[in-house]
Amino acid sequence: VTAKRTVREFPRRTPVHPKLQTCSVDLHGKTRLEALSELERLLDRALLGGMDRLEIIHGLGTGALRDVTHDFLRASTHIRSFEVDMRNPGTTWAYL
Repeated sequence: VTAKRTVREFPRRTPVHPKLQTCSVDLHGKTRLEALSELERLLDRALLGGMDRLEIIHGLGTGALRDVTHDFLRASTHIRSFEVDMRNPGTTWAYL
């Protein structure tokens, strides 16, 4: 007598909030011009890679790199929104 085996399949659980894909750059020690160049490369890489958000580490200092970063993000048609990280004000998150 051969026993019949029953296989039950369960649907895979999908996360409620799918993980966002992130691209990151650290602008510490860069000049404004170097920072702009890095930001352009970062955005290109993110768009080509299908990323959802950018992590831009500009530091605190005088705020010059933060200002350049925010001006760049405001001018970009690819950026939906951006915000300063409340836990780390030296970092800005941008959403594509």
